[in-house]
Amino acid sequence: MALAPFLLAFPRIMTLGIRACLADYSTDQRMALRRADRVLFPTQRFVHVLDAAGKATFPSVASYLVRRSRILQCSLLAYHELPMPRTRCYYGFRQKTQIVHDFKLPLMAYGPCVTPGSSRLISAPSELWPWVRAFNPVVVQEYVPLDQRVRFVCVNYRCLAVLQSSTDADENQSFLPVETRDPVFRQILEVTLRLLEASRIDDIALEWGYGRGQWWALGALRSPAKMDGMNGRINRHEVVGRMITEGLWIG
Repeated sequence: MALAPFLLAFPRIMTLGIRACLADYSTDQRMALRRADRVLFPTQRFVHVLDAAGKATFPSVASYLVRRSRILQCSLLAYHELPMPRTRCYYGFRQKTQIVHDFKLPLMAYGPCVTPGSSRLISAPSELWPWVRAFNPVVVQEYVPLDQRVRFVCVNYRCLAVLQSSTDADENQSFLPVETRDPVFRQILEVTLRLLEASRIDDIALEWGYGRGQWWALGALRSPAKMDGMNGRINRHEVVGRMITEGLWIG
């Protein structure tokens, strides 16, 4: 069963659509929700109440939480001891005054949520304070010039695509599909999948970057609905529908 209308092309999967609240579904629809083994694409609106009721969802509640929160991402990467540029969170005015003592410029500054416009490369002290005043907490990270960035787009603990950029910028249009035959890429992918399985994160894109002679875990973001793959265009929703209807689902 699905809530968001991403799987309408699969008639075997019942789609209820999104309502303002659960009470807006009919009695029969609510009964169907209770009987469902898993609810697909519950959206941020309903995933927490379904999780509290013990209902399995895709994406999992961990996927929704981690891909929206830089604080959780930093904690997750640190807990699993993945290599990450030196990072610290600062709360309130007093802590933020220590940023210039703890980090050299340039540095990366982030808001606590992964949203457009919430990251910036700070190169001068005059740029720092207007930025950090806009967010609380603010996440500050050592700036590592990157020779390349790689995103592993993973769904249901499988890698759908590997997207690579040879620029230091994070614009989506600069990421192009690449083969995973490179032993280094395969090793990073294995580490990525182990982290996702251990954390029950089943729908996310994890980004790595190469700079200063090593690979760094940079963070996570929402998987794109459509992307280019080595064998053509990939529609993430269609892949999920096929996994469900063809009995290829894990978990």
